[in-house]
Amino acid sequence: MKNLYIIIVVLVATISNLNAQLKIVTDGSTYVRGFRSSDDYNDEVSFQVYGKVGTNLYGGRLSFGDYGSLSNGGGNAFIGEYGLYDSDMLQLHGKDGIYFTKQTGATIAYYTSSVNRFHFFCDVYSNGIKLTSDERFKTNINKLDSALESLKKLNGVSFYYDFSKTLRKDNTFFANDTGSKMSAKEKEYMAYLEELGKKEELNKTRRLGFIAQDLQKVFPELVEKDSAGYLYVDYIGLIPVIVEALKEQQQQIDDLKKYIATTNSGSKLKSTSMSVTESLETDNSLEQNIPNPFSTDTRINLSLSSNVKSAMLCIFDMQGTLIKNNQIFERGNTQINIAASELKPGMYFYTLIAEGKEVDTKRMILTE
Repeated sequence: MKNLYIIIVVLVATISNLNAQLKIVTDGSTYVRGFRSSDDYNDEVSFQVYGKVGTNLYGGRLSFGDYGSLSNGGGNAFIGEYGLYDSDMLQLHGKDGIYFTKQTGATIAYYTSSVNRFHFFCDVYSNGIKLTSDERFKTNINKLDSALESLKKLNGVSFYYDFSKTLRKDNTFFANDTGSKMSAKEKEYMAYLEELGKKEELNKTRRLGFIAQDLQKVFPELVEKDSAGYLYVDYIGLIPVIVEALKEQQQQIDDLKKYIATTNSGSKLKSTSMSVTESLETDNSLEQNIPNPFSTDTRINLSLSSNVKSAMLCIFDMQGTLIKNNQIFERGNTQINIAASELKPGMYFYTLIAEGKEVDTKRMILTE
């Protein structure tokens, strides 16, 4: 008892020397004010944690739960001054992750060290985002091919987020979601999610994007699956695809301009024996569609030499108006399939264009 009394006296004396205040109220709350008056001239600080390094006592840390030395793999959860010097930088540390929560424990953002990933369950605003893209950080670099054809397979959609489901799925604060087996705290949390979902129903924001399952079929590199099987999309990864698709489309436009410039009429096809202004290699050829006439679908066989960089099959009506064009990426013997649903009944010309020059033109008929 005597030793305890001595400790209390020393503690009170020490706090008094620091011009400190320590007050414990009846409800168990503790108010602490412990710092040298010279440290805070404007009397703004309510509580200060000193470190043990240097004359300025920098490196102070406030630990939660078990701690342990960082060098021994500890440092489980703490907040303090970063580094082993007077950095004046705040460090928020969680050995296995950091969670930001609100109200009944709903997670709004978290980081986990196991996957080295930060998750946000809210809209994030920023003046700018810059991603690592230096060539020196990349290996096995390959050019994107057939970007336009791949983009044509995608379907953009508009939608609303169901926040009650996304928050429930992404919140790991409560692991149990088994109905009657849930604890009272978990039931309270689920009730909160349902109420949040109702509020979102009244104030929804329509968004634009893709269905991850559909995008995965075309660009699997842009879709990632988490441990629970949910899919996430790298929308920024679509930017280079769109750029290459625009370049391919511009090449088609340029080739069409060259072709139109070489025809005698400039804009109309007058016969199936239109002159070729510049000879192409003999292994570039276009065959008659089969069947012809057709009522459901027809097949057009053609052949292109391996040194042809750009080629397309164009379909014109009898007035010479371009109805449809298909960019051709394959070389050698290949084919183009035309469905009756793509055209109206009537007579058409189809022309194979390689390197902006006409290879051949033939006629096809679509019946009722």
